[in-house]
Amino acid sequence: MNLPEISVKRPVATSMLFLALGILGAISLYFTNVDLLPKFEPPVVNVITVWPGASAADVESEISKRLEDSLALIGGVDEIYSRSFDNLSVVTLVFKWGEDLDSRVNDVRDAVGFAKRDLPSDAEEPVIFRISSATVPVAVVSVSASENFEMLRYLAERRVADRLKQVPGVGTILVYGGLKREIRVELDGKRLEAYGIPVQRVKQLLQAENVNAPAGSLRLGESELFVRVPGKFRDATEVASLPLANVGGSIVRLGDVARVFDGYKEMEMFGYSDGRPAVILVVLKNSDANTVEVMRGIESRLEEIRRELPPFVRVRVVADTSRYIKLSLKNLTSSLFWGIFFVLVVTYAFLGTVRPSLIIGLAIPFSLIVNFLVMKLADFTVNIMTLSALALASGMVVDNAIVVTDSVEGYLSRGVKPQVAAVLGAQEVGGAIMASSLTTVAVFVPLMFISGITSILFRSLGVVMTGAILASVLVGLTLIPLALSRLPLSSGRRGLAAELGSRLLSRLEELHGSLIAWALWHKVLVVLTAAAVFVLTVAGFQLIPTDFVPDADTSELQITVSFPEGTSVERTNAFLLSLMERIKGSIPEVEHVGGFCGSTEEGYGKALGQKEGPNAASVYVKLKDIRERKRRASEIADEVRRYLAGVPGLESYEVMASSGIKSMFLGSKAISVELYGDDLEVLSRLADDLVERIKGIRGAVDVSAVKGQRRPELHVRIDREKAAHLGVPVAYAAEALRAYVFGLVPTAFNDRGEEFDVRLSMEGGRHLRPELLGDLPVPSLSGKLVKLSEISRISYEFGPSEIGRKNRRRYVSVECNVSGRALGEVAADVERAISSMGLPPDVSVGFAGQLKQQRESFGQLRWLFLVGVLLVYMVMAGQFEALAHPLIIMFSVPFALSGVVAFLLFTGVSLSVQGFLGVVMLVGVVVNNAIVLVDYTNLLRKRGMELYEAVVEASRRRLRPVLMTTLTTIFGMIPLAVNRGEGAEIWKSLAVSVIGGMTVSMLITLVLVPVLYFAYERGALSARLSGLVGRVRGGVSR
Repeated sequence: MNLPEISVKRPVATSMLFLALGILGAISLYFTNVDLLPKFEPPVVNVITVWPGASAADVESEISKRLEDSLALIGGVDEIYSRSFDNLSVVTLVFKWGEDLDSRVNDVRDAVGFAKRDLPSDAEEPVIFRISSATVPVAVVSVSASENFEMLRYLAERRVADRLKQVPGVGTILVYGGLKREIRVELDGKRLEAYGIPVQRVKQLLQAENVNAPAGSLRLGESELFVRVPGKFRDATEVASLPLANVGGSIVRLGDVARVFDGYKEMEMFGYSDGRPAVILVVLKNSDANTVEVMRGIESRLEEIRRELPPFVRVRVVADTSRYIKLSLKNLTSSLFWGIFFVLVVTYAFLGTVRPSLIIGLAIPFSLIVNFLVMKLADFTVNIMTLSALALASGMVVDNAIVVTDSVEGYLSRGVKPQVAAVLGAQEVGGAIMASSLTTVAVFVPLMFISGITSILFRSLGVVMTGAILASVLVGLTLIPLALSRLPLSSGRRGLAAELGSRLLSRLEELHGSLIAWALWHKVLVVLTAAAVFVLTVAGFQLIPTDFVPDADTSELQITVSFPEGTSVERTNAFLLSLMERIKGSIPEVEHVGGFCGSTEEGYGKALGQKEGPNAASVYVKLKDIRERKRRASEIADEVRRYLAGVPGLESYEVMASSGIKSMFLGSKAISVELYGDDLEVLSRLADDLVERIKGIRGAVDVSAVKGQRRPELHVRIDREKAAHLGVPVAYAAEALRAYVFGLVPTAFNDRGEEFDVRLSMEGGRHLRPELLGDLPVPSLSGKLVKLSEISRISYEFGPSEIGRKNRRRYVSVECNVSGRALGEVAADVERAISSMGLPPDVSVGFAGQLKQQRESFGQLRWLFLVGVLLVYMVMAGQFEALAHPLIIMFSVPFALSGVVAFLLFTGVSLSVQGFLGVVMLVGVVVNNAIVLVDYTNLLRKRGMELYEAVVEASRRRLRPVLMTTLTTIFGMIPLAVNRGEGAEIWKSLAVSVIGGMTVSMLITLVLVPVLYFAYERGALSARLSGLVGRVRGGVSR
């Protein structure tokens, strides 16, 4: 017995099987995490090293290069990047896709440990930082206050952040802004010099005196008494009373040469929320946590926290990743249900009664719900990729049910009993639906083996689509025959509309039969027409604009501005406040504005490609929901760009009309041109030239050069001869100067279990006039103090604030975003601009950013298209046990491309990587109609029908199922194509491509495939080939 026979004869067992699958699918859905993107971990590892007070040039030579040399020995490394900033080194290792990252991280840890011997002693411990889908912030929380701002950082860390860390799924919370408590020891240089106390001695004593030391234990009979030396500082007064030296019989204490007080660290970063000073909390989740559940827990915990905080403190969620996830998934779910509704309407329009339409509709829920079990077993999340796959599949999973229902209806119309008709009808088309389903699956199988960003985007989509199609085969060969045997199609009365529809379809079948009869007598004209369409298709492909991943309107704007190097954080802060005020007052769609400027000690922002520094500011704008405003986020972004273009003194700016997720994982900007060379001056000049050229290209926005801008520096050059004569080593002078200007943190102060830095610096050291540096005392080997001016020369110089290296060679990059034009068009103009520059021979050029990702993805998808064509042909060859018939069927594919070209050009939609995937999908989908035609034609000929009659009859008889399967797929896609909600831009290209390809391919192949089949079977092609061979042989013999 086969599947249809088993299902009809064992209805209870079949029903229980699908009930069990439905229950398991529902349970799997309940326990499946919800997230924005699929789980992924790019093969990228960052090594972050903080060296406080160091310049970018020193960081490059003393840290970045040494780490590069050690890390380059690790196997599996594809590229090594390093960026050296003031105070910070970020070395990025990009491994080849497929490498075991856990193992490679251990190799990185070993290499860093080996290199640490050569790193500066006062550099902090290198931190190894991996980027994954969990790196995307799940929430950004602002904590602001109308008074008592000094306490805000403490409240944010202890009363808010610590409580949020207790929420299940919350991983790390990064804290930005606010005043950080520390014990400040501000030295008086003149008093130090008067007492002859070097700053190194103060540092050493602070370290040596601030200890709690265990001294063992005393055994007294049957008891034991532990001995401790509690020497930790208890308050600032105790620090000030620390003895430093005995001068003339008097004890000199730290308070005699310094001002010691319990204060706050000098602010390096300023944060704001709706114009109020704020501390910003960036919440990251665990990699396996459910984003929506984590955010729900955060919101619940914040409600408790708000009730416990003072009334002048305001806590607000200013960015919520789950919001966009929920809106996108809601939008996709709506598209899915509308698609299902349209599919049911189409089936009812063709069948005329409700019962068969509902029977066919059974294929949708059962085929889709089984996929949740597949997703759980594959450890997928419910995200925009997997849910989009279900929306795409909703119109395709009914194809098999339609074909089976149409075949069974044919037997019922001849008076066959329902149980017998259900089995015979399903058996008759079983081979065809198996072949058509396998051809569809064949194009998705290679998706599971590709790598890179294409794999991240589409691997889960391919698995879910494959599961849905295979589930639809099972439903079509079991559940549908069972339902048709128990609920025959003939029952139920047709209405007037159904009767008119049935007559219209019958008339269409007659007309189509007449058209095929005419086409068989005009084969040459049909073939020439098809050839002309194909030529136009090839030409049309050159006109289609290309994109990578379209920018989705997430109801967010992210604005980054930077002033020239050397700009103070106070000036940047003033501009930040004015910019936020202008945005709030002039853009009615704004719901919330927040921002910050300055830099963090940890440097995580720079490691993730964000702008940091005293000259940089970032603004986050939350817009009203897309349905509550008339303008798109991209239009509002253009308005902000027009304002920023007129701001005097602004070095660069960027306005992103989408979330930071895209830039984090696809590259900072759409186009990035990298210039490689050894001379930074030459590279910088070329970058400035290229920036001006790109600014003149239509559609190029946010153009900037990513390079270390030259900024003023004070160089203290030690005269080694003078220093040696006075007994002052260079290291002594450098450490003393660092202590005076930047400050040192020799120890920490413990207060009720919390540690705060004890910072040693010179009073007013950060604001000291340059001409007074020479008066600072530095120690000699004898302990005598020497003025810095006696051993050095101080001069004004210029140096870079950032130095980039790639594969151990210096480089700078020029970046831009794209607005109003497709990425491919702007990229072509950028390439022409580079070609016209006349670059020196020792300078090379490369592309990065989203343009590089697009080209790599398109290259993989081209190979995927070719492999898909080959696999589809092989599946059909195995099904038909022939080579010629599958080749005839494959003529459906080129005209799917015709539809793609026509519809993309007509709608003005760019061909994105999603649209290209739609082209690949069409390879396995459009052949299904031709398979049904050829298979039924072969069946009629086996029953004794002549070739001509078989071709005409098969074309006429299979018109209805061909129209139904095509239209259900098209109408299932229409909601994705016309939707304007959150995330709709991402899938518009795919939906338009599939709709166009299915429509045009159906119209052409309904005529072309029968003509080619007829010509081949008549022997016309083989006869011409034989004649050609004969003429060739005759020519050779002559």
